[in-house]
Amino acid sequence: MPRTPRDLGRVMTLSVGNTFASAIVWSANGVKLWPARWPCREAALASPERMRSGDVVLAGVVPSILAKQAAALRRNNPGRYRLLRFRKNLPCPIDIAPRPERNVGDDRVAAAIGALALDPRRPWIVIDSGTALTVNAVRPDRGKRAGAFEGWLIVPGELLALHALNAGTAQLPALDAWPASVPPAIGRSTSEAIRAGVRRAQCAAACELAKAQAEQLGPGVRVALTGGGAEALWPVLKRALRAYRPVLVPDLVHRGLFEAWRRAAVAGR
Repeated sequence: MPRTPRDLGRVMTLSVGNTFASAIVWSANGVKLWPARWPCREAALASPERMRSGDVVLAGVVPSILAKQAAALRRNNPGRYRLLRFRKNLPCPIDIAPRPERNVGDDRVAAAIGALALDPRRPWIVIDSGTALTVNAVRPDRGKRAGAFEGWLIVPGELLALHALNAGTAQLPALDAWPASVPPAIGRSTSEAIRAGVRRAQCAAACELAKAQAEQLGPGVRVALTGGGAEALWPVLKRALRAYRPVLVPDLVHRGLFEAWRRAAVAGR
């Protein structure tokens, strides 16, 4: 007999990115209980000490750190929880159009699932601002499947672009990102010109790529903005993409991992 969410216990979603790892503990009905974020080089130190029982869902895009994290979880597991690897022993509930599927990162797929969990009837474009800036096309329900990840576009993210300008030139300085506000259109110093220029380029790229994908996805498209740099881009993108009713969901990847777990758990898998 299919189980209801109240029967399922807690779940921790654990995502390992290129720069940061993050974890969220959820109640079985989707209430966020405890979030954490740390540099991914320390991911092997992550331990679900807040998990007395339940499942730990592990996903990520850095194979070496994923392997270390999985080993640490197994080593530190006193039999209290079950370790599930997303897209291995935890099924993915959506289709993945690009081939080969294994080359599509867990974060792309999980964010697509998370967007469809917000509204399963509409196509989505997921803009993920992290080490790379990705713009991802998602189609809604396909019969028995929850939808489809159609494909994506990738450009360097903000910090990567700043690093490249410093590494590839003789005199441009190493800089951090522009503060989370709308940057000027005319820089009054070299550092301001670089930081504001890169921020505006990120916003312009996200807008143009999203609009191009929206033309192919058809009517009713929504936009979700996520990732570590999402809040910094939000002031510009919420206006520039207002026709697509954009939403800011920094934890969209985790919401997708939770939804994949919920579907499998209710089905008794």
